[in-house]
Amino acid sequence: MTHLLAKSTPDPEKPGRQTTLPSHTALVVLAAETMLDRAAAKTLARAGLQGEGHLQGFRTLARFGALLHDWGKVSGHFQAMVRRGPREQLVRHEALSALLAWRHPALRRWLEGAAVFQGAGDGWLLLGAVLAGAGHHLKFEGARGPGRRGQYGSKGQGTGAPCSSGTRTSSAPSRWGRSSVWASRRRSRMWCGAAMTRTTTHAGARLALAMLGEPAVSTVLRTAWRVKNLDLDPGVGENRRMDYQELLTELRVAIWVDSSQEPGDGEPLAARVTQALRAPDSVTRFGGLSLGESRDLVDSVAPLRVREGEEGDWLLPDAAGEMTLPVWPDHVAWAITRSVAPRKPPPSGEMTTCSSAPNCATEGRRLRRGCPAQSPRRRWLLR
Repeated sequence: MTHLLAKSTPDPEKPGRQTTLPSHTALVVLAAETMLDRAAAKTLARAGLQGEGHLQGFRTLARFGALLHDWGKVSGHFQAMVRRGPREQLVRHEALSALLAWRHPALRRWLEGAAVFQGAGDGWLLLGAVLAGAGHHLKFEGARGPGRRGQYGSKGQGTGAPCSSGTRTSSAPSRWGRSSVWASRRRSRMWCGAAMTRTTTHAGARLALAMLGEPAVSTVLRTAWRVKNLDLDPGVGENRRMDYQELLTELRVAIWVDSSQEPGDGEPLAARVTQALRAPDSVTRFGGLSLGESRDLVDSVAPLRVREGEEGDWLLPDAAGEMTLPVWPDHVAWAITRSVAPRKPPPSGEMTTCSSAPNCATEGRRLRRGCPAQSPRRRWLLR
């Protein structure tokens, strides 16, 4: 054995640089530093924790958690697994990482010698870093199913990180015909429009969205379902994970629909929406109208009536934006959908508002507010 591996590789004796344990650890520490620089202060603020003490403690937990998270991969069982395929491990590598950092005398003394752990009381800061590293796969709940052993002795079936949840995202702002549209200040999604079985029916239609006011934001930790192991039922064992979400309360969104570029055949989307608002009983439709998850149904949809002095923030796609929104388009014919940055606000007389349920769950992609021809944070008064 020439190299300690962190990941499987076609040629274990000539691994790529990123697959070795030292290089992988260095890259994870670098990623942690990058994320801390970008998001540490905002993350703590959303949790109601402010001040230099909280920030320094958070940085210490993340840095040392990243440093020691894969120490357990030095074990012979793990090295044999990445070289010769899936096989049973006596102890999962993240559990062994925690044991090495907390119980091995020499390693424990080395960690405690770091200046950041000096004067940290009874060792809670070091313990937090150890737990942060040990929990990076979230597999301590005890897996169930054939061949599973429970907490520390579960079978190791691979070396990759947990897969993402079963949602599909796209850079497209909407799916023609289903009208999936952006709808919140931080993270949310909204279905607002005519449910269609032909996704190209309203190709050429344009949508623009403005957030009205500032919705209240709260945070939750919840369990999310995913598909990690086809042998287990949904939500069981590996097929669930912890998920961080933000909840938006009393979210109001103005939506502009422009059908001037739709093909001439058939009723345009703007006309269908107008008819639906004027005479809801004349519409036959299916599917839910929700903000966030399907449980968060929209309270009301109505023609725009702006409150006195009310301002709206237009949402524009931008990789460096300050808001995160997902888009869940249909899988079919999505390539005909594209993002366009407007140079002026849409005419307010053609707007519609959608108001949220009390809470709207959030998850997704980056946006920024404003208009590139004006200012990155330009706010237009809606009249």
